[in-house]
Amino acid sequence: MSASNKRSIFSWILIIFVFLLIAVGYAAFVSRDWVVEQVRYERILNRSVLGTSASVAEQRGEGWFHRLFERSGLVEYSYQIANGPPPNDDIPSSEQISTMLGGLSDWMGQRMEVVWTLLLQLLVRLSTCLLWWQYAAVVLIPFLIDAFVTRRIKQTSFTYTSPHVFKIAHFVIAWLPAAFLIMLFTPTVLTPKLMPLMVIVLAVAVWSGISQFAKRA
Repeated sequence: MSASNKRSIFSWILIIFVFLLIAVGYAAFVSRDWVVEQVRYERILNRSVLGTSASVAEQRGEGWFHRLFERSGLVEYSYQIANGPPPNDDIPSSEQISTMLGGLSDWMGQRMEVVWTLLLQLLVRLSTCLLWWQYAAVVLIPFLIDAFVTRRIKQTSFTYTSPHVFKIAHFVIAWLPAAFLIMLFTPTVLTPKLMPLMVIVLAVAVWSGISQFAKRA
């Protein structure tokens, strides 16, 4: 395995580890009311920009959430675990223990609500991103055609390719998926204009990577 591949694998392992730390941190410490308010404001912002398409994306994301987590019973089961077992009259001191753990159960219940709210919003964001696939195709296809034409011209002329531009483009293309994941998992309000901006950045990076590739490669 080459050194570059090892660095790529290590980088992705580090990214996954950081995601897990962020997820655990938000699940444990972020206020439930703050998360709910952020989700509500982001949906208002989406509707102001995307109109009725935002509502369609929300309904689709909520449908995914229902099929994946609610219908399977995972949501209900998680709250049962968070609330703990009910008092049992046949077990001595069971009611006292349940009372002592009541505060912890309330805290766990709020934490589970934060987790499920963030997962629901993640699916809604993913559904909203799918609204832009036609825009992405319209932007990417001309850039791809022009990149191959430019590369062909460079191969048959005395113009030079830039290895520095190629390396920058390769870096952007390699790390853009990580930026997309960060966008999906970010618990703060995101503007719906962020996705088309990422498409433009990807298009420019792809054009630069293809057109500036080595002539004889």
